[in-house]
Amino acid sequence: NLKDFCENITNFYKKKFKSELYNFDDKYFFVLFTTQSEEKNFFALSKEFGKIYGKGKIKYSIIKEHCKPLFNSDAIEKTLKNNS
Repeated sequence: NLKDFCENITNFYKKKFKSELYNFDDKYFFVLFTTQSEEKNFFALSKEFGKIYGKGKIKYSIIKEHCKPLFNSDAIEKTLKNNS
C-alpha cells in the first residue's frame, strides 16, 4: 500500500513534496508537508491507502519523538526507488 500511495501522489500531483517516513510497532507513519489548499485533496487520497493520524505541529512532534525514522527527507521518491 505504501508504494501505491507514493505512486498515486506522484501521478496526481506533478510537483515534489517534502515528505518523511517513520515506523513504530509495525506501522508506517508517512509525513507530508502541504499547503492548506492541497490538504483536502491529500486527505481524500490518503484515506484510500491508510488511516489519517492527524495534522499539525503537535502530531508531528509525537511522531518524531516516538517513531523510528526510515527516511528523513524525500520519502516519496525513496519509497518508490526502494520498491521498484
